[in-house]
Amino acid sequence: MAVFERMQRFAAEKLEPAMKAIDPACGIAFEIKANIPGLKPNEDEALDTELLKLLGRNQVRYVSYGTEAGIFQKAGIPSVIIGPGDIADAHQPDESIAISELTACGDFLLKLVETCR
Repeated sequence: MAVFERMQRFAAEKLEPAMKAIDPACGIAFEIKANIPGLKPNEDEALDTELLKLLGRNQVRYVSYGTEAGIFQKAGIPSVIIGPGDIADAHQPDESIAISELTACGDFLLKLVETCR
């Protein structure tokens, strides 16, 4: 919310005075339509450790994009984001995922199912 508060302060202190000098009825109103909390590290490190083991990795990676996982986590549901491809390729005109990435994702999901049995 710090960014939102900075935007509100900038509008109130810098933009609105200039607008009101032309027409006192002018103003800027902000309305939050959605609030998607960021995904935080899970409180249960064992979950992350087990998933990393299944992925064949030794450390968690963090990326800066929005997902519903933060909403689930806020509701008390431990959440992670795991999937094929590179986020840098997502939502681009030439977006693609290599077959090898899909295969690796499928292999991971099979390992996960076996672990949960």
